[in-house]
Amino acid sequence: MQNLLWLLGFVIVGYILGNIAHYLYLRFVPALDTIVENEATNNFVDSFLPTWFVYILMVVIAPIYEELMFREYFYRFFSHKWLAYILSILLFTLIHTRLTWSFFEYLPMSVIVTSTFHRYKRVSDSIIVHGGYNLMVLIFHIII
Repeated sequence: MQNLLWLLGFVIVGYILGNIAHYLYLRFVPALDTIVENEATNNFVDSFLPTWFVYILMVVIAPIYEELMFREYFYRFFSHKWLAYILSILLFTLIHTRLTWSFFEYLPMSVIVTSTFHRYKRVSDSIIVHGGYNLMVLIFHIII
């Protein structure tokens, strides 16, 4: 039960930090660039995948794949776990943002998910946090 509360806390804190980063990103980056970047991504995904599949991809498939790649397997290459921790955060964030200003928007979520794996040493926990975070983003995106 205590682990479940920690995981829930990681999801909530990650979501709050992600929203703060998103707010700052929108505040300091021209709105037109943000709209064009997000619009292009959304149109690309929506053009060939059914909505229900995008939701499953976002909440289940992507977290499993990404956590196995960026946490479980990536950590095995380094004997120094703090180096793996930092590089995992940076690589995950860079791949999601392609070195744009949105790097700072994804960074808090990457820190939270990597910290979950680093603390518990179980990829299942980081998958739950990652999927929970994506689910919260999805729910608020649908509502708003």
